[in-house]
Amino acid sequence: MNIYEIINKYDKFSSKTKRNSFLQIKDNEYMVIDNCLGIKVFDENTIILELATCEISIVGLELKMKNYNKETVEIRGKFNNIKFEELNRKA
Repeated sequence: MNIYEIINKYDKFSSKTKRNSFLQIKDNEYMVIDNCLGIKVFDENTIILELATCEISIVGLELKMKNYNKETVEIRGKFNNIKFEELNRKA
């Protein structure tokens, strides 16, 4: 397999994964979200983020966001409630 075939396979894989967001949660204190598209609400008790296919609402205490960039956001604090709401996007 040459380098161009590898790049082509990577591009196809990357475009498929961008349609989804991935979450990692450690207990009720730490979360990493990949492919976060935007921040709708952010304060010390509520965070609402727009993901690829839904919104996620995190309610808790002393919530903090770190390392927000185009790919990933880290959230720390004491999570009390996590809710997902489907977005009505037109294809």
